[in-house]
Amino acid sequence: MVLGRILKSKQKQFYFYYSYGRKVPYVLANLVFFVAEVVSAFSPTYIFFIVSKFILGASGACMYQFGHIQLLELMPTSHRALIEKLNSFMWTASMLLLCLVAYLTRDLDWQYTMVILAMFTSYAPFLWWTTDESIRWLCASKRYQEVERIVEKIARINGVDPKTALDVLKENGYSHKDQELNDIGLEVLPDSVPQVTSAVDQQGNNDIKLSKLLINRRFLIVTFITSSIWFVDALSYDGLLLVSPSLHEDFYLGFVLAVVIEFPATILFCLLINRIGRKKCIAIFHLLAGFFLVVSTVLLQTKISEYIPYHYWISLLLSLLGRLALTTGYSSVLIFVPESFPTSVRNIGFGMTCAVSSSASLLAPYTRTLSRHLPWAPNVCFGVMCIVVPLLVVFLPETRGLELSQTLDDMEKVTQKTTKTQPQ
Repeated sequence: MVLGRILKSKQKQFYFYYSYGRKVPYVLANLVFFVAEVVSAFSPTYIFFIVSKFILGASGACMYQFGHIQLLELMPTSHRALIEKLNSFMWTASMLLLCLVAYLTRDLDWQYTMVILAMFTSYAPFLWWTTDESIRWLCASKRYQEVERIVEKIARINGVDPKTALDVLKENGYSHKDQELNDIGLEVLPDSVPQVTSAVDQQGNNDIKLSKLLINRRFLIVTFITSSIWFVDALSYDGLLLVSPSLHEDFYLGFVLAVVIEFPATILFCLLINRIGRKKCIAIFHLLAGFFLVVSTVLLQTKISEYIPYHYWISLLLSLLGRLALTTGYSSVLIFVPESFPTSVRNIGFGMTCAVSSSASLLAPYTRTLSRHLPWAPNVCFGVMCIVVPLLVVFLPETRGLELSQTLDDMEKVTQKTTKTQPQ
């Protein structure tokens, strides 16, 4: 599955993704995921099972990538974090539901578990009629009739006169300021969408080559830093999740403890992400995660524990606090990374970063083996890596309150502007 997630970002897919926008690959990925999930449950041979899991991993990565980007491009600047807020709550709830399904089917054949899990994606065939294309991407592709249709639909749903919305769109609504749009009830429209059109024209009529991106210094810097941060988070998060059953003698209870702590983490994320910004959230909570994970290991695995009463419970509490901080920082990364790339190359940059993070998931299962031989090693390794993250994020511009960049030139201007406004 992880190999499938990595290989889905190759160059051939790059052209497909850019040519067909967000909706088509997203719906197709959901359909493939649903079929692969069902097929894997009835695999006649092990090879057949491996192939279906490979397809499952590739389609699952596409589902996340395009769904996340599509929602990001739909939301106005002030509400972009809402996507990750909802995603964080749903992810935690889904993990608890997964644990419940696994517990209830623990005495049944694994195929029954697979079939039950597959049913959760049975909505896939209906997505084509319930999902709209990204307005930003449609503008970039100059498909104005579809833009008008979607804007009219948005206006009707929000109780706004569709004719008024279309008049704003056709005449000079693209250049309206946010307050003017709010006055007529169009605050649901993505802000400054039209800039995408001119942005693409500046890029050469959609002629964006992967070879050109690989020699763009700013793109490479952003991709390297975001990939490194996401690699650390994916490895640490997945690794801690895999060793979580060791938190308690009962396998399922240990897993539940590790998952439940994500609810307060999500609340912290919701309260702080727009107040202090993406970079500060990432830096502060990764530092806390590193501190808690290292100290918990020191208390439990060194002779210091002999002089501290209730050292086991203190260590357990610190481990859970470390996971809480890591989850909050990870959620901040998930909204920060796609915001760091311009619309014209967001699929490519986000896809490359996803591929690197998926490679971390290949290493995560070995943390259980490592913990059996060196019980102190996983938490210490994860803690040290988390402490390095704030040193990396300082080289990227803050994205809170900023409109999404449209081109590589816009990304460069935002970086220069941010650098000039930073205190010396």
